[in-house]
Amino acid sequence: MLARVALLAVALTLGCSSSPARTPDQNAPLAGWTRVRSAPGGFSVALPTAPREKRASEGLVRAHLYASEGEDGTIYEVAYFDLPEPLEPVDRRALMETVVVGLTGGRRTRLLSARKASSSGVPSLELKVAVNAERDGTWRIFYVGDRMYQVSAVGPAEPTHSPIRAAFFDSFRLHGEPYRAPAHVDER
Repeated sequence: MLARVALLAVALTLGCSSSPARTPDQNAPLAGWTRVRSAPGGFSVALPTAPREKRASEGLVRAHLYASEGEDGTIYEVAYFDLPEPLEPVDRRALMETVVVGLTGGRRTRLLSARKASSSGVPSLELKVAVNAERDGTWRIFYVGDRMYQVSAVGPAEPTHSPIRAAFFDSFRLHGEPYRAPAHVDER
């Protein structure tokens, strides 16, 4: 099951991550962006345009993706995957490793860095990936209960866009029941 969930996660998130580039507005990182709230997803986030929504399933796993394109062609996404039940720490690590391999195992992709981060106060794994020679992306992946989240931004491989991407990640907020850190924090 873990391999199928990882495949669904990678296919859903990489499927929306390509678009032609346009010139960004460098004056204010999120000027003109709209805060989008997903009650079923338990989150809110600032996005540059109204998001496209996709839904998919693999067995008992339900996936939801919200994607929006920025002025420079960067695709900003929040995906969440409802699992049939919370995973044990060892299964969380195995699924995380499978997702990492899926995101970085392509012919033209390569992992630039992996580090611990925080998404709305939740420990997460942050991956920076070169998608191809022209595009790179950042993914933050984490679990809350029986749900896995992937928050990502994929766009032109230019460092001038990092303040906009950083503001996007900072805008992500979880809502609903407060997050309680597990006794064992997953490590990569």
